[in-house]
Amino acid sequence: MMLIILLLILNYRYPFIKNENLPWVVGYNSSENFLDNLAINQQNIISSDLTKSFDIGKESRFLADPFFIIKNDTTYIFVENQIEGEGAVIGLFKKYQDDIVYEGTILDPSFHISFPQVFKYENDFYMLPETKKSNNVLLYKSNSFPYDWTVIDTLIKNVRYKDPAILIMDSLNFIFTCNDDLELFVYCSDNVFEGWTECDNYKKKYGNEIRAGGRIFKHNQRYYLPMQNMNKAYGTSITLYEISISEEGVRLIRRNENFIKPQIGKKYFNSAMHHIDIQKHADKYIYYYDGQNLDKKKFNIRRSIALNFYDFKNFIPTF
Repeated sequence: MMLIILLLILNYRYPFIKNENLPWVVGYNSSENFLDNLAINQQNIISSDLTKSFDIGKESRFLADPFFIIKNDTTYIFVENQIEGEGAVIGLFKKYQDDIVYEGTILDPSFHISFPQVFKYENDFYMLPETKKSNNVLLYKSNSFPYDWTVIDTLIKNVRYKDPAILIMDSLNFIFTCNDDLELFVYCSDNVFEGWTECDNYKKKYGNEIRAGGRIFKHNQRYYLPMQNMNKAYGTSITLYEISISEEGVRLIRRNENFIKPQIGKKYFNSAMHHIDIQKHADKYIYYYDGQNLDKKKFNIRRSIALNFYDFKNFIPTF
């Protein structure tokens, strides 16, 4: 009886039946008030099909993790482009009005790279992507935006972190990231380019909703961090957390469990979503996201046990 109860609890938290999905694609939309109406557009889709005339001999399996920059009426969209039989590279799309053009690969290191978090800082453009396979957190700079990216700093050495999300403030900066064991890490520095050390005043968190799912953004003087929800499967939805910074420390406060989620029953983006980049521009909120369509369902009890174990660490006292 106890075993049955345990299995029911495990299945409730992370179901044994999970979705197996088709390749990731990128979408985009806009809204006047994202907190009330963050919709998915079924027509605005960027897929690997748009890359076929480029990168001859390197077939794209999927596109994911979109980040964008708007400059001079042109939107530059940076994506993870997973190459068949290889790791991922960073690809670039340009959008002007309704036309979207693929510009090819703009960053292809010797290791897998993803999460191309591009941002402007003091009149220059930088990228803080996931560079876990290099065993470092690397910062890139564009010498001729949006091209010519080179490593200018190693922010954190000898680590294997996923999707580092950066928050740049007036006096102190933060990086929120996690490792393969789904353990949250928060780093602080008063200099974007150096001095990054693990903060000593943040609450440790394990398991679900600790991996960044996009850019940190500001709204009504508050900072928000999208986090990946993996409850039903990888890409269940994006949960929105508010970042609280005070004398008591750094805290992540859960605000919106279904900030953006798959549209069940629709043709596209109907099974998984795990990333969003949202920015305010010209009185509108513009956002890019990724998603998958359902292929089939599959039994997987090992995933449920593993994620429940990681979550259990949240209740273990630390001394």
